[in-house]
Amino acid sequence: MKKQLFTLALGVSSLAAFSQASTIWQPYNSNLAPANSIGQLSVVDTNTVWGLDGSSYNMFTRTIDGANFHAGKFNPDTSTYQGASISAVDANTAYITAFRKAQTATNAGQILKTTNGGATWTNMVNTGMYTGSTTAFIDWVHFWDANNGLVFGDPNGSSAGGATAMWEIYRTHDGGTTWTRVADANVPTPLNGDGGLTSSYTTYKHFMWAGTFNGLVLASSDSGKTWTYSNGTNGSIGIDGGCDGLAFRDSIHGLAWGLNTTGGVPTVIRTSDGGATWTPVTMGTSVGFGTMCTIPKTKGYMAVGADSASYSTFSATSPVYTSVTYDDGATWNVLESGTAGDDAVRMLSVQMVDSLNGWAGNFSDTTMPHGLGGANRFHLGHKTGCPIGITAHSSSTPFNVCAGSAITLTASGLNTYTWSTSATTASVSVSPTVTTTYSVAGTTTAGCANYDAFDVTVISGTVTTTAPSHTICPGSNVTLHVSGATTYSWSPSTALTVTTGTASVASPTAAITYTVMGIDNFCPLTPATISIAMKAVPNLTVTASSYSVCGAVGSSTLSAAGANTYTWTTGAGTTISTTSTTVVSPVSTGTATSYMATYTITGNGTATTNCTSKSTITLTVTACSGIEDYSSTSHVSVYPNPSNGLVTVSLANIEANTAMYVTNMIGQQVVSATLKDLNTNFDFSALNKGVYFITVTNGNSKHVEKLIIQ
Repeated sequence: MKKQLFTLALGVSSLAAFSQASTIWQPYNSNLAPANSIGQLSVVDTNTVWGLDGSSYNMFTRTIDGANFHAGKFNPDTSTYQGASISAVDANTAYITAFRKAQTATNAGQILKTTNGGATWTNMVNTGMYTGSTTAFIDWVHFWDANNGLVFGDPNGSSAGGATAMWEIYRTHDGGTTWTRVADANVPTPLNGDGGLTSSYTTYKHFMWAGTFNGLVLASSDSGKTWTYSNGTNGSIGIDGGCDGLAFRDSIHGLAWGLNTTGGVPTVIRTSDGGATWTPVTMGTSVGFGTMCTIPKTKGYMAVGADSASYSTFSATSPVYTSVTYDDGATWNVLESGTAGDDAVRMLSVQMVDSLNGWAGNFSDTTMPHGLGGANRFHLGHKTGCPIGITAHSSSTPFNVCAGSAITLTASGLNTYTWSTSATTASVSVSPTVTTTYSVAGTTTAGCANYDAFDVTVISGTVTTTAPSHTICPGSNVTLHVSGATTYSWSPSTALTVTTGTASVASPTAAITYTVMGIDNFCPLTPATISIAMKAVPNLTVTASSYSVCGAVGSSTLSAAGANTYTWTTGAGTTISTTSTTVVSPVSTGTATSYMATYTITGNGTATTNCTSKSTITLTVTACSGIEDYSSTSHVSVYPNPSNGLVTVSLANIEANTAMYVTNMIGQQVVSATLKDLNTNFDFSALNKGVYFITVTNGNSKHVEKLIIQ
């Protein structure tokens, strides 16, 4: 809509009557015409700088070595268009927006692109962009890289054909060859008569903020796809006379500046929530209000220009400053001061690369010691005899402090000091609770100014573990892991394989809690605790129907309880059953009168606990006295064996009281009969398949045969 407000008012022309060398800005010849100025900067890196002439309307300048500037024209004349903003991608590629001095409904401005260092420029405006009304206006352009960029314009027309003029914002992903307008649904309805301001915008990664003529801020968190009023409404944020500029050091902390009312006084406001709320900054009079920028890689800002008190009475004697703040504007350190008539110290634009490197634009002046000037490189201590820098020392590990502890910072090399804490001594003790940027400025008796800024990192944190609790079965183990520190110490050492390092294997037999201490950068961290609980194991009970069996024919039923699943094994490790009850028939061996048969039962708990318990049971196996063994006699035979149920019992001789009975594996009698013939047939097909015992007795002796029915 318009050029910037009070920045322009304080920088319309050179007021130089004399010029003396700056103590912090090293002048370089911009090769712009005398009394012209670099009104806007786009700094790619320390050596690659593009500048837009704020006076001639069609000139730019560029350096690729941080020293030698080459000026040129982006438009052939100064009559039709005036440069509005510049955004450089690299040493060869840059974009400039230019608005038409005499606006028409068919041509409101240009988006000019060069890919050859400014040798030639091409208008990248597509058909239909910024036309249809004399209110159409291109405010600024910004490119993140060679392909992705955005151009911001005043309300004009509607992407959906509505009656209300909406913000005309376009995005490109092909270097400006094609542009897509941001839909009406993704921009707020503008206030009546509102518009943008040339170069009143800032970015931080994919976050963007744009100042408006009515003193509001539009915000985007997605590289300009969607926009809202930063405070959620179109209500006043304290600079109703227009938002002349913005600077954000991260996604939530930023400054904005402009006039508090139309025709009012310069005002700076700050936010710590991305622009949702704004509060005034008490600046004092020793701070430049021309323009501000962030100081990358720090939490600081730099301000240049005249102070607020000089706005309405600006003259060659008005004071001008270069100042820095590292607490979001609460306190400022003056790096250099002078008067507006001294072009060497009166900066109009500024952009820092880091705390020690940056560039500023001012008016070119034939009295400058290095030629026409106009471009100024931030270079503390370039004046002969001025200390090169300020060294900072601490009473603990340099620039690190443990949480809850103090650190002593000491400056040297100058005669007077002013810290961002307001201390005026060479040394200052600070106890930050979070990582904090501190700055110190000072002067020498020879009038040289210098400053330094650095982060004091607060070392705090917690030893972390992904699994602070475990539950295991007794007799098992678990590997414990921690992270977040440099060194570790585990306690107690009970059942641990190691007591240092990020991992240890624990094999406790009872519930236990381990504490892991951690050290990082010599600072203790909040320890981690890891607890291990014990799962319940099955309480096995084992019984036998008989603990003494006859090895030839005897059996015993083994029963277990207390578990969820069971496995029975012999003493040799052979699995014989997976049920809670099993029948065993150990056989006596050799001529020994008895031996011991041992069986092991393994029980598992429920699916939740899944712990294992074992128990053993021992049976006494004896020889069967008084029973004739079929292996040594042929008095009785049973066949076929195994049988399908039809069985013949054959005797060598028979007596009147000979009887036969059949028992199952648990000793139950299932069949009985009197034998009257030497050969007797029986049908046992009604019996269940399995092992049975046929006993033949005459009252004085008996014979037992094992029968298998299948």
